[in-house]
Amino acid sequence: MAPFHPLSGQRRPRRSRALPRLLGAAAAGPAATERFLREARTAAGVRHEAIVQVLDMGRDDALDGLYLVVEFLDGEDLRARLRDEGHLAPQTAVDLMLPVMRALAAAHTAGVVHRDVKPANIFLARNADGSVSPKLIDFGVSRHVAREGADAPLTLTGSPVGTPEYMSPEQARGAKDLDARSDVWSTAAVLYEMLGGARPFQGTSYNALMFRVALEPPTPLGELAPSLPAALVAVVHRGLEKSPDDRFATMEDFAAALLALRDGLSTTRGEVRAVRPVIDAPTPVPVAAS
Repeated sequence: MAPFHPLSGQRRPRRSRALPRLLGAAAAGPAATERFLREARTAAGVRHEAIVQVLDMGRDDALDGLYLVVEFLDGEDLRARLRDEGHLAPQTAVDLMLPVMRALAAAHTAGVVHRDVKPANIFLARNADGSVSPKLIDFGVSRHVAREGADAPLTLTGSPVGTPEYMSPEQARGAKDLDARSDVWSTAAVLYEMLGGARPFQGTSYNALMFRVALEPPTPLGELAPSLPAALVAVVHRGLEKSPDDRFATMEDFAAALLALRDGLSTTRGEVRAVRPVIDAPTPVPVAAS
C-alpha cells in the first residue's frame, strides 16, 4: 500500500477509528475519479463538527485503486430512520436539521454548494451517552463556485446531477449557476418529508418528477400533517419556492427562522395523512393516418 497522504497535513490520531472507502480500478473512470477526489478535498477543506471528517486519502497499489478514510460513525442515516418511523416529531426534526444547516452554511461560506442534500446523506451518529449527532456526508457532486465559475459544467454531458426527489427547480432544469439557495430548497424538501411523512414531489418517471419539481406546487404540508403549526409550515414552504429569489437568501436565515419556532414545537408525533399514489398520464402515441 502506498503511504498515506493526509489532506489536513496531520497524520490520523491513533485513538481514531476510521472507515475506508475504496474506488477500484474497474470503476475509476475519469468522472468517477474526479467525483471521488472532489469529495475528499471538499469534505477535508470545510471544517465543521456536523460534516464527516476526512482523515486520509491515497492510492492502494496492491488493489490498484484510490482510497478515502473518514471518521468511524456508529448509527444510521436519516433515510433509514424515516423508513422505520415514517415521520418525526416537529421539535425532533428541527433539532436534527439545525446542525446540518449550520454545516451547509459553513460550506456556503467556503464557496461550496453541496447539490445533493437528502436523507441518505445525513448520518445520525450515536454518541456514547445515547445522544445523536447529525453528520453531513458525500460531497461527491458538490461544486466550488468561486473556483469553477458559473460556466463550469454540471457533468461531462451537461445533465443535472443530484437526486431527483431533492433537486431544486433550477437544478432540475440543468442550470449551471447554482448557488446556496439550491441547497436551501433541498433542505426544505428533506424537512418537509421529516414532518409530513412524504416527499414534496412524486412521479412514476424521471421526466414526470422533474416536471412537477420545476412547475407544480407541492401538496401543502399542512394537509399532510394538520397538527403542525402554521408558522412552521410557512417556513418550510418558503424554502420550497420555485424562484430562488423567493426563498431564504441564506441557509443561516432559514436556520434562524426554524430556531425562532423551536421551543414551541411539539416533542410528539402528530397524525399524518396518507398520500394518494401519483398516476402520471401516459405519453400520447401518435397514430398514423389511414
